[in-house]
Amino acid sequence: MQELSQREHYQGNEPNAFLLPTAISVSLLFRLGLLFLPAPGRDEATYYFWSQHNEPAYAFLLQILIKLCLYLPLSDIIAMRMPSFLGGILVAGALHTLLKKHNVDSQTRHILLATVILTPWQIYVGSILHPDSIFLAVLLLAALAASSKNHALFSMCVALSVLAKPTGVVILPVGLLYIFMLKEISFSRKILFAVFILAIASPALLSMNKPMLAAMAEFGKISGEISGMQVLFITLVSLFGLGGMTLPYAGLTSIRREWQNALKHILKPGENSFPLLAAASLLITFGAAALLRNQIKGNWLLPAFVLLLPYFNYRIPKILILSNFLITILISTGMALFFIFPDSISQIKKYSGFIDKTYASQAGTREEKISTTSSWHDRMKEYQSIDPFTKTVQNFWQHASGASTPPTWIISDDYGLAAQLAYRWNKCQSILVIPADGIFFRFLQQANKKMHGSVLVLAVHKPARKIWQKLPEAGTKEIIRHPITNSNIELAVVHIADEGLDE
Repeated sequence: MQELSQREHYQGNEPNAFLLPTAISVSLLFRLGLLFLPAPGRDEATYYFWSQHNEPAYAFLLQILIKLCLYLPLSDIIAMRMPSFLGGILVAGALHTLLKKHNVDSQTRHILLATVILTPWQIYVGSILHPDSIFLAVLLLAALAASSKNHALFSMCVALSVLAKPTGVVILPVGLLYIFMLKEISFSRKILFAVFILAIASPALLSMNKPMLAAMAEFGKISGEISGMQVLFITLVSLFGLGGMTLPYAGLTSIRREWQNALKHILKPGENSFPLLAAASLLITFGAAALLRNQIKGNWLLPAFVLLLPYFNYRIPKILILSNFLITILISTGMALFFIFPDSISQIKKYSGFIDKTYASQAGTREEKISTTSSWHDRMKEYQSIDPFTKTVQNFWQHASGASTPPTWIISDDYGLAAQLAYRWNKCQSILVIPADGIFFRFLQQANKKMHGSVLVLAVHKPARKIWQKLPEAGTKEIIRHPITNSNIELAVVHIADEGLDE
């Protein structure tokens, strides 16, 4: 296999002995601060809910890992975050090994590794329950397996990328293509590996449905009224805000300087080609989503830049290294402090009115439909206790339904608050039905067939009677306050006949 072109190396400089240990220590400090946040955020509670009521189409691997970690002698909130925390450690180890295998010199290797582990993106997904750390770890392990010609492990990692996160479907055809373009294995073995990949990925592939895919197509989608330049600006802010300065710089430099050799790797893949193929697939797919559909998610693109790091072995300007570490540490410090002390951000709003606008810009139009969160303060306050709110709902339920046990079904138009309530109430044993959100379509189908008896309705955005047309008139209602935004919420109890809702 033809090697990449001659690279510039650091000459006569030993690695800074303090750079990597300092980055590891600071990153670990931030991650532990987030790991011990007192309550699950809306997405964390949702992943926990899915771990109790399996949803194979969405981060199924994460759900399995949550179940396993719940056996650890830890509190539930720490145990549920362990997959992300351990995944972040695995990312660092796998990236270090991959850079070494690609002969990246030690000075550059330390800088790149320190850069990644200090990014706000990796600090967040390496402590808060989120599929990104598992997804990136699986991609890096796939790259290591490919470079070691361990085709069985490579095939497993490609399949697990689909189970790790829905965006893994972008990696699936790349992995299959890579297998079929290799010359050292027979065609029959290629077929065997392809079947192996598809078999492991099948729970996610076979569970996807049109309403769920339609909902995913709205992730990160911002208003169509903004210009192309505004889309580009928001994309860059998302990339550099989450990934710091050096990570996108290194990735883009690799593309600019190595594109000719990259094409050769793509056309004639060898043992070190998979990271290029996967990175190209991610950049093309989600770059097109940003430009053509206004779907902007920095964390969709950042794994591509990490995969490009093994091809970067150039001198990084000292001013960039220094400014990157200062800026990323500043952003990460602010992020950690605001999550731990969310009310402090409300003080900044008095001086910077644009802060809430930045949240709305990056959250997208879907946010308005499924969440009352409209500011960074609201988003970060999700990780604080909602015990008083939960107690109010429990009292209403017991009075309105006459039941001493939690509801079997909770119907809502806000997945996040419903999941947080279910987690705090009975560790998500209640089944959530979110009629307006295609992500929960499978549970809507279950409700059509099986739901009966007394059902709790949590109406956050609209009156209870308008959440789902199939619901009968509510017997008892009550208006309470949202635990974070203080907006009105309507609680209701409806009674459904034993025949269910199917006509």
